[in-house]
Amino acid sequence: MRNDPIIEELHKIREEHAAEFDFDLNKIYQDLKSKEKSMKFKILDLPTINHADRMVIAEDSTEYH
Repeated sequence: MRNDPIIEELHKIREEHAAEFDFDLNKIYQDLKSKEKSMKFKILDLPTINHADRMVIAEDSTEYH
């Protein structure tokens, strides 16, 4: 598999950021939320898709048989 320098850089940045908070997910989350609040653009909160419900619909549908 070929290494992608952009992905490698993202992993490095994420690792460094996590290390700043001793890899504590709650601290990392709080930091990201505080940065989000100071952004000049709106962060969209998209609804969660329940894939289990979609599977039931697909299994019940006569279109797929």
